[in-house]
Amino acid sequence: MGKRKEVRATVKGKLRFDSLEDKAFLLYAMRDFKDAVEYAHSLMRKGIEESKIVNTHFENT
Repeated sequence: MGKRKEVRATVKGKLRFDSLEDKAFLLYAMRDFKDAVEYAHSLMRKGIEESKIVNTHFENT
C-alpha cells in the first residue's frame, strides 16, 4: 500500500450566532472533538490498532 496523504481542511469566514447558547454549544462540540482526537492519538502511540480505536465508542454504547 502507498503512503497516506495528509489532508487538512481550512474554513475561512465569520460565524454568526443567533444566541449565546448556540455559540456555547459549538465551542463545547469543538472541545469535545479536540479531546477525542488527543485521546485517539495517545492510544495510537501506545500501539493500539486504528480499527480498535475507531470502533471503541460504538462497542461501549
